Amino acid sequence: YFERFLQRASRDVLPAKQALRGADPRAAFAADSRFHQVFVARADNAQVDSALAHLTPAVDRLERLAIRALPGGRSVAQHQAIIERAAAGNAAGAGTAVRENWLTLS
Repeated sequence: YFERFLQRASRDVLPAKQALRGADPRAAFAADSRFHQVFVARADNAQVDSALAHLTPAVDRLERLAIRALPGGRSVAQHQAIIERAAAGNAAGAGTAVRENWLTLS
C-alpha cells in the first residue's frame, strides 16, 4: 500500500516540471495541489480535511499573490525530496522536507 501511495505522489512531479518548462501556471499549480492532496488523503484525518477545506482557498490565493509567477523548480525538488525520504523510511527527514516546502510561502 505504501509503495502505491508513493507512486501516486510521484506522478505529479513530472507534470509539474513540464508545466514549469512550458510556463503554464494553471497546470503547475494544479500539479502542486494534487501532490499535496495525496498526503492529505493518506493521513485520513477528518480534522485535517475540515481545516484544509477552509484554509486551502485562502492559501492558494496568497501563494499566487506572493509568488506572482509560477511555482519554482525548488518546489519540484522539494517534492522529490519528500518522496525519496518517505520511500527510504526516513519519517523525520520527510517531515523536515514538508516543513521546508510549506515555509516557502512565508
